[in-house]
Amino acid sequence: MGRRGQTLYDVLGVSPTASAAEIRTAYRELATRYHPDRHDGNTLADLATEKLASINAAYEVLSDPQRRAAYDAELAQSSRQPGPRPRAEIVLVRAIVLIVALVILVRVGPILVRALWNLLRMLWESAGLLRGTPLYAVLFLAGVGGAVWFVLRRAKARRRK
Repeated sequence: MGRRGQTLYDVLGVSPTASAAEIRTAYRELATRYHPDRHDGNTLADLATEKLASINAAYEVLSDPQRRAAYDAELAQSSRQPGPRPRAEIVLVRAIVLIVALVILVRVGPILVRALWNLLRMLWESAGLLRGTPLYAVLFLAGVGGAVWFVLRRAKARRRK
């Protein structure tokens, strides 16, 4: 593997299902781009040389069908292994933080619910004032709907993380 978390496929910029011709084409393009002759006297010549070395190493493995098959098997095996388990101290700290957060939520939760209820009641009363003016009512309801949509979308995104 190249840098941490980077596969040989990433080094060449191809997918793991790439054909031999695609790998060869990608290698030739990258070798041309990072060849030392193109960067002679440039301040980034050392970086280009390192990059070309990693490109050559990746191509050396992926161009040989047997070595590529062995690399793919190793890659599949390493992706199946579970990550390191968290240490007991980290688990304990997380549990304490969760307990403190629950206590705070129990104390502050009713206040937040009341504030939200009052806000919604004020919005409903404001909508009542807009009777007879359909344009303003539509704009108001679109704004409320947009705000609700935004809050729900952010909550869903947080749950995914």
